[in-house]
Amino acid sequence: NLYGINGCTPCEPLHQINGGICERLPETFIQCLSKIQVTLLDNHVGHLCTHFSRQSDRSFPNIKPFRRGISSVAKLTANEKIGRLLAIFLTLLTSDFEKLIIDQKGKRTVDNTNVTKITKKEYNDWIHVFEDTLILTSRVYFTKHPKQVFCGGRTSLAAEKIRNFMISYKKIANRTEGMGLKILKFHQLQHLWWVICIFSCSPNINSGRNESHFKK
Repeated sequence: NLYGINGCTPCEPLHQINGGICERLPETFIQCLSKIQVTLLDNHVGHLCTHFSRQSDRSFPNIKPFRRGISSVAKLTANEKIGRLLAIFLTLLTSDFEKLIIDQKGKRTVDNTNVTKITKKEYNDWIHVFEDTLILTSRVYFTKHPKQVFCGGRTSLAAEKIRNFMISYKKIANRTEGMGLKILKFHQLQHLWWVICIFSCSPNINSGRNESHFKK
């Protein structure tokens, strides 16, 4: 490989996307809510996933596992992590949940002196970042990409869209725990267009098929 070990072993979608931004985004959003609001979120997600979990289009993520909410889930599969994103996104679009969250007292700050509130603009920003993450995830798993969007390399349309997504994600859903977003899974997003150019599409380097053999 002309690019050495980094070219031979790129980040692959199972751990970079499903186990990266798709896993951390819901956790970051829940941290912005109070305990009462988290309970409201669980109730709305549970109601949505109970009554609208049957879909004829199998290309959509399955939201059926979240009939009891999304705040205390464990051992999710890679596809279920995307389903959790979709469940929260659909809940955010409902006017009933919006009325219960906007301009209501949220989580207290670290010094426990101030109480934050989610404004209308911040609420819409969360909707946009959830939507953009779902769109990026669907694009990552495309098997055929138009060559035009990759023309120009680092200045191509594909590279520009990913950079804009990273800026928006960091601004709205910035992670405060540990190293924040200074992690390899987030940094490698800006090289995603390059990986697709080399290997034709991300599913060609996805490790999900191999890891599925670990299940009994």
